Amino acid sequence: MASISSAAQSVDVSSKITVVMDPESYYYTRSSNTGTGSVTCSVSLPAGSSISSSAFTCNTSGGTLYGGTTMINNTTYSGAGPHTVQTGSVSSVTIPLSFKSSYDPSAYTGNPKSSYTQTRTFSNCILTVNYTPPSAPTVSDVRLGNSTGTQYAGAGAGVTLSWSASNGTNNAISSYTIQRSANGAAFSDLATGITSGSYTVYAHASAGQYYQYRVIALAPYGNSASVTSSLLYSYSAVSVPSGVSISPNKVFPNASVTLSWSASSGGTGTSVTGYNVLQN
Repeated sequence: MASISSAAQSVDVSSKITVVMDPESYYYTRSSNTGTGSVTCSVSLPAGSSISSSAFTCNTSGGTLYGGTTMINNTTYSGAGPHTVQTGSVSSVTIPLSFKSSYDPSAYTGNPKSSYTQTRTFSNCILTVNYTPPSAPTVSDVRLGNSTGTQYAGAGAGVTLSWSASNGTNNAISSYTIQRSANGAAFSDLATGITSGSYTVYAHASAGQYYQYRVIALAPYGNSASVTSSLLYSYSAVSVPSGVSISPNKVFPNASVTLSWSASSGGTGTSVTGYNVLQN
């Protein structure tokens, strides 16, 4: 889980004190209004993130509090703070602030003023958000013909390419892209928009040549790393025996001769298992 905080902000809220003299009793009465304001805090989260919780904090100072309180988000707080207001799972919030002053004898000497104001500062106002960002999906266990080793097939023959995959956090797989490389060249897209966990690929059309494949899982908020298969070769035949000779080349009827030759070399994915000797 990650956490991010908004920039700190400061807001001043003023409360007006009104002083009125009763002409009959000559007593002064004093009243104050509730000053109001607000502060908006927001954070920028990575796309696809899920918010687990958030909280707004604020300090207060200044003014003479009516009853020793201020109100933040319509909740009464006393003291200087920091005060914490739980705001739910949000990335942006506007918090209402209010302050009501009480009569302050130090605000005048002699005859009282008809009115004056006191200001309370709401400072270091911050929204902190706890969230889980999206993560990339993963691809694993890429196989050719249910094997992770080098594979051989007839030229142009089909082979099943298969793989396993897992969704990322807050980032489900939407499809797969399969890329192919021929004989070690750069990879390029072979198929896109695949939604299953397998795909039929085909061995190189030329005997002795090879392909290699890789799989990428695509998701809205970031793709997986590519995972590469083993090599898929096209079979090529063994070489033709050479240097065939017979000794002796002239014999009496029913006599034996020795036939000899230079051995064949194996082909791609093939090896010499024996020879057939034919007589005409």
